[in-house]
Amino acid sequence: MTLTPADVRGVQFSTTKMKTGYDMDEVDAFLDVVEADLGQLVTQAQAARDSEAVLRAQCEQLLTRVSELERRLNEARSQVTSAQLAALPGAGVDVSIASAQQSAAEIISAARAEAAGIRSRLAADLRAGIAAVERYS
Repeated sequence: MTLTPADVRGVQFSTTKMKTGYDMDEVDAFLDVVEADLGQLVTQAQAARDSEAVLRAQCEQLLTRVSELERRLNEARSQVTSAQLAALPGAGVDVSIASAQQSAAEIISAARAEAAGIRSRLAADLRAGIAAVERYS
């Protein structure tokens, strides 16, 4: 059973007719503290779960973006390979080969830079998310 602040508030202690027993004011004061602390912990745990969900969604978006960049990188590599094969002796070297190689090199460079940035941001976000979850665990 998960204890909630309302559960703590609803606890009823029976009184005793004897001299021995608990001071009801002390019990009530303690229950007030327990209720407040429990409420804070429940709120923090929910915030951690919410943060985790956001981080997971961001991670999925970044992974999708990385996949797209890798696809573009592979296409650029294929273009470079095709251009290099066309430039072989006797293959009819064309002026557009140099242009294709330059375009492919630019695409590869941009894709690598963007992938590195995405990986860096993803690692930082994941470290921050793990730290947040550990704080509230």
